[in-house]
Amino acid sequence: MAEDLWKIRERKQMSVAQLALRSGLKQDLIDEYEEGRLLTTPHRAKLAKVLYVNEDDIKRHSAPRPKREKPAPPPAQPKPAKPAEEKPVESVPEPPPARQGQIDFLKGLARHLGVLPAQLEDEIGQPLGELSVPEAKHWIRTLQARVPPNLTSLDKAKPEGYRSKRAHLPEGIDLFEANYLLEARQASATLTVKMFNGEAFSGLLLGFGPYTLTLRTGDNHEVTLSKLAIAYYQCERGARPAGGAI
Repeated sequence: MAEDLWKIRERKQMSVAQLALRSGLKQDLIDEYEEGRLLTTPHRAKLAKVLYVNEDDIKRHSAPRPKREKPAPPPAQPKPAKPAEEKPVESVPEPPPARQGQIDFLKGLARHLGVLPAQLEDEIGQPLGELSVPEAKHWIRTLQARVPPNLTSLDKAKPEGYRSKRAHLPEGIDLFEANYLLEARQASATLTVKMFNGEAFSGLLLGFGPYTLTLRTGDNHEVTLSKLAIAYYQCERGARPAGGAI
C-alpha cells in the first residue's frame, strides 16, 4: 500500500537533507513533495531507489505532515528583588597645605599694600598657616591685582630675611620673577618667549601668574602660555627691565 513520502523517509530514519544528498534532488523540492506537490515519475524513481522501496510504495500526492503543537513554556518565575547596593562614599582628598614660600609672599604683598597680617587674615577668614595650596594661589593673584599702577619694584614686598633669587619649584613665582615681569608689563616692553618644542612667541605682556604668561601678539591676538612649557623668556633690547632674562 502506497505511503506518504515523509512517512517512508522517517521510517528509514533519514533526514530531508540526507535524502536530498543521496537522491540528487534539492531539499526545497523534497519539502514541497512532502507537503503534497505532485511527485514526478523520474523523481519518484530516484527517491524509491534511495529509500529501498518500490515506486508504487510512494504516493504521488503525499498528505502534509500534521503540525506538532509546541508545548507551552512554563510560566516565568518572578525573580527575587536584589537588595539595593549601597555605593561607597568616595572621600575627596584634602588639598595640600600652602607652602611657606606662598605664605611669606602673601605677607610681603600685604605689607607692601599697607595691610596688616591680622587684617589680611580677617579678609581671608582664616589664619594664613591654615591655607591650602589652591587658596594661597587665589589670594596671591587677588593681592597682585591690587598692586598700584605706578609700582616699579616689588623689592619692598620681600619678607624679612628673604634671599631667594629663583622659585624653588618650576611652577612657582618668586619675587625676583614677579619684579621682572611687573616692570616689563609697566614698561609696555615686548617679551619674547621660547618654548621647549621650538615655538617662539613675541608680544606685549598683559598679565602673569604662578603658572602662565599672557601676551598680546603683533596680530592683536592674546595667547596664554604655560610656564611648564617655556624654555626661557626675555625682553627685547632697549625695553629690557632690570633683572635680565629669566
